Formats: sequence, C-alpha cells, structure tokens
Amino acid sequence: MMTATMPSIKDNDLLGTMAACRALGICRTTLGKYEVNGLIKSSTIATGRKVWPGHELKKLFKAVNNS
Repeated sequence: MMTATMPSIKDNDLLGTMAACRALGICRTTLGKYEVNGLIKSSTIATGRKVWPGHELKKLFKAVNNS
C-alpha cells in the first residue's frame, strides 16, 4: 500500500527506481504497472538508467490517493 503522506521530495529531483519506490512505499513491480497504465512517466539518463522526476511521483501520489 502506498504511503499515506506526500513524499518529501523536490519537483526537480530525479530518483532511481528503488529510491522512488522507497519514497512512495511501493514495490518495483507496482511502479512498473503504474507506468504501463500511464499514471507516471519516467526519464532515461545518459547511463541508460530509468529515473523518476519528483513532480511525476507527486502527481502519481495525488492520483492514487484521491481515487
């Protein structure tokens, strides 16, 4: 279950997958499902790793907790 409080991250922060999951209190599989369903968008950095912008994580938090 997703954390009950808004994650304390800045809008321009870029979090790796594990850090994003830790901030939201969800597992990697759940984060991937949210991405496939279009609830969140990821970015890719120069190393090829997927990162999650802080503003996207906050948008996901609001969408999931308001439904």
